[in-house]
Amino acid sequence: MPAEITYRNILQEELEKRLRRNPQYSLRSFAKDLGVSNALLSDVLRGKCGLSLKRAITISDRLGMSHQRKEWFCSSVESLHARSQGRKTIALARLKKLIESKASNVRMKSLSHEEFSVVSEWYAFAILELMKMKEAPADPRWFARRLNISDYLAKSAIERFTKMNVIEMRNGRWHVLSEVIETPVNFSGEAIRHHHDQFLQLSIQALYSQPKEERDFRGLTIKCNKSSIESVRSRLKQFLIELDLELSQDPEADHVYRLSTQFFRLTDEKFSFQNNPIK
Repeated sequence: MPAEITYRNILQEELEKRLRRNPQYSLRSFAKDLGVSNALLSDVLRGKCGLSLKRAITISDRLGMSHQRKEWFCSSVESLHARSQGRKTIALARLKKLIESKASNVRMKSLSHEEFSVVSEWYAFAILELMKMKEAPADPRWFARRLNISDYLAKSAIERFTKMNVIEMRNGRWHVLSEVIETPVNFSGEAIRHHHDQFLQLSIQALYSQPKEERDFRGLTIKCNKSSIESVRSRLKQFLIELDLELSQDPEADHVYRLSTQFFRLTDEKFSFQNNPIK
């Protein structure tokens, strides 16, 4: 599929959302709400079986999905489980078109080197995410408490984003004016290195302090030709944008998380078998 977000992810996220709202809620309750058997839903979520298009339409209607989300959900089902390869190909093309349409309509702001330099501290972008929560007040002290930083740092970051026209105050609430904010393209200065270093240090802290149920650490060591690096960059960027747009739609979001990717060389660039013969 063009993206990692499938209909199973959507169902799992909906179940988890309901469980957070009501600890007594169960898989059996969810199956009843969707109009399917408990056994079928369990097998679907575990990847043991799929859904028919007819059942996918029924489920999306029961969940009250928007038109675009319903189209994504049903196309995902068809791309994986349609009986003919032709229908799978059509569904995949539909998913690709949805991704391109969604990405092209995103309100995106690219920061200049100077702008990024003044908001490169780790908590700055976390404050922006907190502003998207429905309970977020205007008071900078609330943001400071949520991130365990000083009131001064929270207030300073908010003032800087205001001057950069990234946020604005409307009806007593902060509003983020761009869905996606990009750092400068090919920016490799001290500010961006410091920015990533902070998150690397925070990830180490999380590795040892947060329970495994609240974090995910994984990696891939793989041989690769240098000519593929730009393709990897592009695919990672697209995946992050898609995931951001998907998760940011959740009105029940109650925490801010960080997803970082690192792709770097492990082997010695100067090594060659001619210069280093093995005897």
